Amino acid sequence: MVDSLAPSVTLLLVRGKTVTLGVFGHEEAIIDKPIRPNEIFKILYSENVFGYSIFHAVLLQELLIDVSVFMSTFPQFFNGILKLRLGWILQAMKLSLEHLKGDVEDAVTLNTLPPNEIKQLLYYTLTSDIQQAPMQASDVEQNSSFQKRQMDGALCRVPADFFEHVWSILERTPGGIKLCGAFLPQ
Repeated sequence: MVDSLAPSVTLLLVRGKTVTLGVFGHEEAIIDKPIRPNEIFKILYSENVFGYSIFHAVLLQELLIDVSVFMSTFPQFFNGILKLRLGWILQAMKLSLEHLKGDVEDAVTLNTLPPNEIKQLLYYTLTSDIQQAPMQASDVEQNSSFQKRQMDGALCRVPADFFEHVWSILERTPGGIKLCGAFLPQ
C-alpha cells in the first residue's frame, strides 16, 4: 500500500499544500517536496508515528489516499488550509465522530470504522455540514460556533479574508508586530 502513497503526496504538493505526517500533539515529519515510497514508509513506521500506535500508521496511509482523492475531486474543501497536518485531521475526525455520536453509548471509534466509513467521516469533517452527513444520525444538532472554531483549528483552516486582515493590520503598524516571540515586520 505504501507504493501508492507517493503519487498521493505528489498530488497534494502540486496543489500547493505542505503535508505533515505524525500523531496529534507530537512531532511531525514535514513533506514539502516529492519523496519516494520507501521514505514515506520510514516516516510512517518511525518512532514518531508507529511508536505511538500501530493503528495511526495504517490510518495515516488510508487518510493520505483519501485526502488526495478529495483534493483532486473537491479542491474547494481545502480552501484556507495551507498545511495538511494529517495527525490534526485525524483529531478533527475524532471531534466529528464525537459530535455525530452525541449521547450514544456505542463504542464507535476511529479504530472500529471500516475504510469506507473513514472516507465518509473525512468528507463530513472537511465539509462540516450536518445536513449532508454521510453517517445518518437522527438527532444530531447543528455545529455550535465553538465546535466550528474547534474543527477549523484542528484542520488548520483560516477564514477566506484572514490574510487580507493581517496585511491590513501590518500596514497600520509602522514598527511591525511582535507575536509570541516572532517579529512580523511591516
